[in-house]
Amino acid sequence: MVYPSEDGAQHGHLPDAPNPSSQGAGRAGRLCPSCGEPHRKPLRWGADGWRTAQCLSCDLVYTTEAPGHGALADAFEWSASFAAEAKARKERSPLLARLDSATRWRTRIRLQTNPMDFIRPRLAGGAILDIGCGNGSYLATNAAGYRLHGIDISPPLAAAAEGLFSRTGGGAICAPATVALAAMPGRSIDAAILRSYLEHEAEPLAVLQRLRQVLKQGGFAVVKVPNYASFNRIVMGRRWCGFRFPDHLNHFTPATLAAIAARAGFETEWRWRDRLPTDDNMWCVLR
Repeated sequence: MVYPSEDGAQHGHLPDAPNPSSQGAGRAGRLCPSCGEPHRKPLRWGADGWRTAQCLSCDLVYTTEAPGHGALADAFEWSASFAAEAKARKERSPLLARLDSATRWRTRIRLQTNPMDFIRPRLAGGAILDIGCGNGSYLATNAAGYRLHGIDISPPLAAAAEGLFSRTGGGAICAPATVALAAMPGRSIDAAILRSYLEHEAEPLAVLQRLRQVLKQGGFAVVKVPNYASFNRIVMGRRWCGFRFPDHLNHFTPATLAAIAARAGFETEWRWRDRLPTDDNMWCVLR
């Protein structure tokens, strides 16, 4: 994978990163991933031995343990876990699942659901980094004219993204985001996408801190995460679509997302329709 510097020069390939599939798949205990506070209030949300708590200092809701990167890349790979959870939810509560499906119109009150809709008005060209890029097909299809870079912990998905992104002068790497970002040259990326990513990340503050060092002056990141403050979460309880144990590790509200972004040195930009309580998801731009 080749990264451009701020002056446009290219800076070779990243050093080999550890294969995430070889890392431990056991459980690791967690302090609050936003502020590091050990004191927390246990919550009733959880499944299969995975439990959640709310930080008594900053209010972030998070799982108290995290699986290893190998498990996230294999056993809890996003597309497989999403399908499995959707099926289980229908089997547990068919009436609630049908009601949720029938009222999906509420999510369309927010007009923009494409990260490129946030990027194009702010950036005519340059380098885009997609953290948690999957197979790269979304960005390759929607971001013509940009140099595309990606990070993913799944070896087959990262390999597919590399094949697509290398055609634009970019590429993809298979590694935990903290490892990949630490190896990238500073001020080399114009915009980043963290779409449905931060809720999966065991070290979200470290990722945001390192991302800030990689972004150019005036650079920004587009973030999408489930909205723990949504009405649907309150109504659905444990059956809320934003709960997927154990691969959803962090459950942000607009306030806790802004707080962790501020700790990493970002300002959070919202519009009225980006954090509606009628929507299960929220979007923001970090500057």
